[in-house]
Amino acid sequence: MPNILDAIVTAKRRELTHRQAREPLAAIRQRAAAQPAPLNFAAALRSSAADRRRNPVRLIAEVKKASPSRGLLCPDFDPVQLAQTYAANGASAISVLTDAHFQGEPAHLAAIKAAGAAGNAPILRKDFLFAPWQLYETRALGADAFLLIVAILAPSRLAELLALGRELGMTALVEVHTPAETQTALAAGAAVIGINNRDLRTFQTDLAVTAELAPQIPQDKVIVSESGIFTPQHLQQLGGMGVNAVLVGEALVTAPDTAAKVRALTAPVPEAAPALTVVKICGIQHLSDAQVAAQAGTDYLGIIFVPGRRRGLNPDAAANLVASLRAAYPQRPRIVGLFADQPLDDLTSIIQSVPLDAAQLCGQETPDYCRQLQAQTPVEIIKVLHIPDTATATDIVALTALETRLLAYQAAGCRITLDRLVTGLQGGTGQSFDWNIAAALAQKGHQFLLAGGLTPDNVAAAIAQAHPWGVDISTGVETNGAKDPSKIRQFIHQARPA
Repeated sequence: MPNILDAIVTAKRRELTHRQAREPLAAIRQRAAAQPAPLNFAAALRSSAADRRRNPVRLIAEVKKASPSRGLLCPDFDPVQLAQTYAANGASAISVLTDAHFQGEPAHLAAIKAAGAAGNAPILRKDFLFAPWQLYETRALGADAFLLIVAILAPSRLAELLALGRELGMTALVEVHTPAETQTALAAGAAVIGINNRDLRTFQTDLAVTAELAPQIPQDKVIVSESGIFTPQHLQQLGGMGVNAVLVGEALVTAPDTAAKVRALTAPVPEAAPALTVVKICGIQHLSDAQVAAQAGTDYLGIIFVPGRRRGLNPDAAANLVASLRAAYPQRPRIVGLFADQPLDDLTSIIQSVPLDAAQLCGQETPDYCRQLQAQTPVEIIKVLHIPDTATATDIVALTALETRLLAYQAAGCRITLDRLVTGLQGGTGQSFDWNIAAALAQKGHQFLLAGGLTPDNVAAAIAQAHPWGVDISTGVETNGAKDPSKIRQFIHQARPA
């Protein structure tokens, strides 16, 4: 399949060469310096505490004429009039596509700014930017913010452009699509992170990308969800995931009444839909159990590949199970392989042959091990941190040490599972630890899966106390050592409203 993003960037580099020849850097810098001070894009996307309940998600409305995948979207395209409509009907910010592949051009942004069409709404330049000259041009056009796409930037260039943007007073919307890109954006110091639900290499779109990546972003960042957003219900759903704003283009420019569509997407709602707690059912050995869990709505299914474990499967049996499950459930639930202190080559072979969507590491794997695994096979990685039964939330030294470990694995691109330490046992323990420890981490903005000692009877209380991103269970949904369909259904039911 051709890589659409590579083709766009290649064309953009040729275009940049011509534009630089027409206007040297010194001239474009002089024009940039003559512009009024930029508006605060990040502040425009944050709801106050009072507004958060009624207007949880802000709208970035996009001035967009066409799409490489959909062709012409807005035959009667008037960028100034479109921006005026957006600003007058409640958009918090306005995005302007200036790339030729979307039939956009820099003059559209300059015209909107010159006419004052955006009012007090900051303007984002949405383009494929990778050179300092382009940032000076962006400021010279009058833009308040600019897009940086992690997929087309080396980490060093990302950091360089972020620093230059700050010098120019502009805010960067740093766009990601994968866990690894998210960690790159955070490491570079991005303050506003856009999660693109569309894969720019294939132009396939899935809102589940935001559900996957939003929990990995600290609460002090501004989170923007982009692409595939059409209805107020989408905004409610995304608000429940912690999203601050959405970027919407196609739904607006193709609407019969654009003004009414903007009002519908910015209208107050009674309350943001709560984020559903993610559920992982682990220790799956039989297709019938996987089907029960999938029908009940589980998000993850765990298959154990640790040699000698009672619930373990060999790769061939797992591959057959997954193939049969995928025939009925092509995309969800995600399949997780559980491993513990096994050679990287063994993991990559199993991940590719089954195939798996994620790997959960239950042993003493280091952050460097996790990075190597991510480099060899870019699946989601979940690292289990085991907590001694003697640990308490009042032990500041121990809590700080735990948080340090957690941050080290997050920096390596891992999700985190918190489970109880039982000497000599790797993986699920079936025993709980002090959930106040988890609650203390949640209060500091950390996201994690909660495991150990959960049952259908206590999961709602555990969620209310610990505020985890998700819950992970195996033994608690078994009867006499085998998965119990009624317990699986009851567990998922109890976890959802919690």
